[in-house]
Amino acid sequence: MKKLIIALSALGTLGVLASASFATDNTVWLCQGKEVTAPKTCLVKGEAEGAITMEDMKEEAAVECVATSEGYGEGWVGPGSEGEITSITYTEPSKNCKPTAKALNEAGEEVANKCEAVRGLEIVDLPWAALLELVADVNK
Repeated sequence: MKKLIIALSALGTLGVLASASFATDNTVWLCQGKEVTAPKTCLVKGEAEGAITMEDMKEEAAVECVATSEGYGEGWVGPGSEGEITSITYTEPSKNCKPTAKALNEAGEEVANKCEAVRGLEIVDLPWAALLELVADVNK
């Protein structure tokens, strides 16, 4: 199994209550009913939304993992729209992750993907900084 050095391309938001105005950052995260006012005081678990592409640029290999109930993460939210992803787990990566057609090399150029199949997956270089965004009105 090759380690993957992560080039994060996308990760969905973590599932907690929020209200936001996109004109200014007045995002308010509630954790057990109280506003988050300091970093690393509200640990949450959530599911990734959409697909996450991970690459090992040294090996010219890339995989795309589709979010399902088999993929989940943990991290911190708030204050404001800041967050941190501290873990991502795919319990069955061979089912939910597939090699992409192309991968990036160390120079950042697209090349043919050298990964042929996913047998295991190790996420490295955590934690990842995250910018959290309200994508749906939770009041509807």
